[in-house]
Amino acid sequence: MSWFKSKQEQLAENLYDEQVHAKVAGEIVSNEIWPGLWAKAFAQTAGNEQQARAVYIKLRVAQIKLGVDVQDEFVTNAVRSLDEAPARRVEPPPELPQPPQRPNGAYYKCAKCNGWNIKPPDIISRQAAYCLDCKTFLYRHDLLFVPS
Repeated sequence: MSWFKSKQEQLAENLYDEQVHAKVAGEIVSNEIWPGLWAKAFAQTAGNEQQARAVYIKLRVAQIKLGVDVQDEFVTNAVRSLDEAPARRVEPPPELPQPPQRPNGAYYKCAKCNGWNIKPPDIISRQAAYCLDCKTFLYRHDLLFVPS
């Protein structure tokens, strides 16, 4: 914000002020007064209706200017962020791996690799169960029994 304005900037600002004041005057003539703002103006003037109108005009003009300034700032920031942000391609989220489903007839699951490809334990030869996926022998703590 500069302290010194050019004559063109001052003229544009004066024209804008006139337009805002004309809008507020039109609202008063058409009886479209904002009740909360009118109550504030009326309270500030201790009930004097003529002074309340003048204060209402000042408050409403300031409100309109503030609203326009906020909107202008929002729009310029949005446009600036769009200009500065590099265009990027949005990647679809990666698909999560599905847990292996239990094949029919399988009751044992490997606790190490979560595989179902288990050679069951042989009770006669006392050989432990064997996971064909991770190529390891499975003992009690490595073998999960999943009832059907």
